[in-house]
Amino acid sequence: MFKKVKYFLVCAGLALGVASCSSDDGSDPKLPLKSETYDITVEITESVGLDHIIVYKSNGTKVTTDVIFKDDGIPVAVTPGTPLPPRKLKWEKSYTKNSEEYISIIVKGNEGETYGEVNVTVKREEEIVMHKIGTGKDILVELGF
Repeated sequence: MFKKVKYFLVCAGLALGVASCSSDDGSDPKLPLKSETYDITVEITESVGLDHIIVYKSNGTKVTTDVIFKDDGIPVAVTPGTPLPPRKLKWEKSYTKNSEEYISIIVKGNEGETYGEVNVTVKREEEIVMHKIGTGKDILVELGF
């Protein structure tokens, strides 16, 4: 008889101990998300007529747009007799994102007279994560990560 009472008391004590340790607040703790910095480089050849470089960053509910370059069609004004300023062929920018965010890069080159090339490189801590090359007269390069 004593064994049965002892067994019952031990089981009741364990049940109470387990029940008292459980949390009833309903909260689901989230782990902190690790943010990483990505370096984006866009390079074009001299023959590419660049239309735009746009970066979209999304976290699932909000999208932000960053226009790195957009050809507005306005010619560069220079003083007669002075040389044209050098044409920019390389753009670099860094973005920080966590695992819940998505970054999309779109580079559009308009029709040039000859074939050209667009190189888009994404690096994280100096290591190439993605690299894409677009060639032709009408170039569209899209990358997402």
